[in-house]
This record gives sequence, structure tokens and C-alpha cells, in this order.
Amino acid sequence: MTVIEEHVKTIIANALQSYYGENWIIKGLPKNIYKTAKKMADDKNYELLSNDEEAEIDTWDCITLANCREIVTYSHNWSEIFESIVTRPEDVDLSNKEQKTEWMSTMSKEINKISKATYSVPKMTFELISSIYDWLVGEK
Repeated sequence: MTVIEEHVKTIIANALQSYYGENWIIKGLPKNIYKTAKKMADDKNYELLSNDEEAEIDTWDCITLANCREIVTYSHNWSEIFESIVTRPEDVDLSNKEQKTEWMSTMSKEINKISKATYSVPKMTFELISSIYDWLVGEK
């Protein structure tokens, strides 16, 4: 699942860079997400540096899949950048961006659950994850 998350983050970062240019991370992210991710990155870098370790955590490294959903639906990002990029083929006929990005929410929840040793992925969820993987990663 981290392959899917990393792939989604790469797609989103590339699209934001292409659309907004140099300051894409500020212009393309909701302020609250940017501030939270920046603080997390700063805190991680502080800890690393205070332990004499290298610190190269940037703001984007602290963006989650749940954040990605908020980013793609933020302001005009959806209509001008992401609708055609993050809508799964089987979801094209759905009526709104919340429905078309529900898969991101589902994936985010599953990522959180799968970290528990006792969690077993239900068959329907596994099939959804497999189809998302095939769509994003496997078919390219």
C-alpha cells in the first residue's frame, strides 16, 4: 500500500509543480495542511540534527494520503488539475469530487488499519486495493 501512497504523492507533486511552478507547495496546498506538514518536517529535522544525524525531511515528505485527497479537491485544483488525473475509470460517471476521490479516503483508512498486527484485510477491500494498484502502478 505504501507503493500506492508514494505513487499518488508523486503524481500530485508533479502536477502541482507543473501547474504552479516554483512555489507549488504553498500555492497548491491548503494552508492548514501546509502548516501541519511543515511543522512535522521541522520537528523531525530538529530531532535528527539534535542527535547528530542528517536532516533532509521536507514538507512534502510529511503529506499523507488523506492530505492528498484534501489537496486535489482544494480550491480550483480539482477542476483545473486533478479531476482527470485521480478519477478512477470506473468512477468517471460519479457526480462529484468527493465521490471520485473516496478511494483515497478508503486507502488512507486501510493504511492506518494494516499497521495493526491483528488486522486482516476484507476480501472486498483487497479487491479495491488491487484495482487501484493496477490502475495507478501496474498498467503504466
